Amino acid sequence: RLEWLCGRMHSGSGQEVTVKIYSSWWILGVAMFGLAASPVAAANPSKLDDFEATTIEGAKVHGVDWHGQIVVINFWATWCLPCRVEMPAFDTWYAAYRSDGVQLIAVSMDTPAKTKAVRSIASGFHFPVAMFRDAKIPGAWKPSSLPVTLVFDRAGVLRFDSRLAPGTLDVAALERITAPLIRH
Repeated sequence: RLEWLCGRMHSGSGQEVTVKIYSSWWILGVAMFGLAASPVAAANPSKLDDFEATTIEGAKVHGVDWHGQIVVINFWATWCLPCRVEMPAFDTWYAAYRSDGVQLIAVSMDTPAKTKAVRSIASGFHFPVAMFRDAKIPGAWKPSSLPVTLVFDRAGVLRFDSRLAPGTLDVAALERITAPLIRH
């Protein structure tokens, strides 16, 4: 069943804005329960080792350094309302599971001119943020639409790709996707 989900968020000027997100619940459900346990890597041969970035705080991150951890890479932008809706859920999930060996990095697809806006938004969250221009990202991972979330298991194998499961992710969805990976 396809439907519109509506929510409210506040714009930078303090005005309340209605957000409509197109979602296909049945596809999302299949993805949450089916793809979380099965590798997606066959469609995407790139390894987590191929990822590198410099965060907006200047820290260097390398996928190879995250071996043995669950890694979530979220591609977003300041102008993407579904992305902005997801960000608090990622922050809540990260705070709850960080001590269980998870890493999360959000990669902003914004232009360099938007770095100040990215910094402003990122300051409210506890996970690192990098600009796309400051990241080395395998071609198969580069999104053509947003948001895109990739989840890698402890061996660095891609286990979830949100492009195969349209819709926004909330805390419950993130937990369903990552719980089988965290338990291993």
